Amino acid sequence: MLMLSVKCRSSYLPHHKLVHDVSTRWNSSLDMLERFWEQQPAVLNTLLSKKIRRGEAMASLTEDDMTLIPEVIKLMSPLKVATTLPSEEKNPTISMISPIQTKLRRQFQSDESDHMVISQMKERFRLDFDGRYTYLQDLLHYASALDPRFKDLSFLDDNETKDMIFMRITAEVVKMDGQAGHGDTRNEDQAAETEGDGSPHREEEETDQGCPTFFEPRATFKVASLPRSTSPNREA
Repeated sequence: MLMLSVKCRSSYLPHHKLVHDVSTRWNSSLDMLERFWEQQPAVLNTLLSKKIRRGEAMASLTEDDMTLIPEVIKLMSPLKVATTLPSEEKNPTISMISPIQTKLRRQFQSDESDHMVISQMKERFRLDFDGRYTYLQDLLHYASALDPRFKDLSFLDDNETKDMIFMRITAEVVKMDGQAGHGDTRNEDQAAETEGDGSPHREEEETDQGCPTFFEPRATFKVASLPRSTSPNREA
């Protein structure tokens, strides 16, 4: 690492440590490639140094590998954004899923000019995406339409689909408003009946219902007085 630091300074590169990918950490492979690409002049010069090689053959990247790395970084960068944005806590995230999903689908469309490895990666991504959120598409579209950031649904190309989403949301709002109005009317009717029924019998029922059962009036016991002739303190 000391040799790498020296090469970074001589190449006027930022002194950053290399990053290793971790199978349990998202985006670590992309982070590794980005850091290598940033430091690649210093890394290559270090590998070519006689102090490092000591006459031994060392594995190195081919010209084809060096051409492929920036293309892989370009392809995978949107995935890093897609996994970072939904992780924030201050803004709702469910409304982001459909726009992000659409963006990634477009990103992974095949192109005749793609490198064979890039084409294979895109195909693998598409196969993985096809089975995700299929049963939640309507809910995700509704969430995006209700979010001011995506309310125009510009990520959808089909205008008929947009119109259908807005129609369903409008119908649901009208339905909820009608249910709320019916509930308010019913509560008002019940309140009017309660105020209008002032019979003593109803008041007695309400009083009885309001008292717990353990507040029963205590029973009154009468004790008969003993006649003087039968008093235990009096001699016969």
